[in-house]
Amino acid sequence: VAISSPFGGEDQQGLVYIFNGFSEGLKEKPSQVISGQWAAGSVPASFGFSLRGNKDLDMNGYPDLIVGAFGVNKAVLY
Repeated sequence: VAISSPFGGEDQQGLVYIFNGFSEGLKEKPSQVISGQWAAGSVPASFGFSLRGNKDLDMNGYPDLIVGAFGVNKAVLY
């Protein structure tokens, strides 16, 4: 599960938290935290403003996550 926090982090640039699931539900701590330093040029930075996923765009056998930021005209594939 991917959860965005568009104004998260110490510098409020935005964060996306990745939580792995298991048979009992989600783990309490994220397995990965993605920061949006590339979105620092926008005001507000808002990395994680948009999320899209569940498709294997790069054909590596795993679903990908696309993360965008408001006003940057850019999205990044993870």
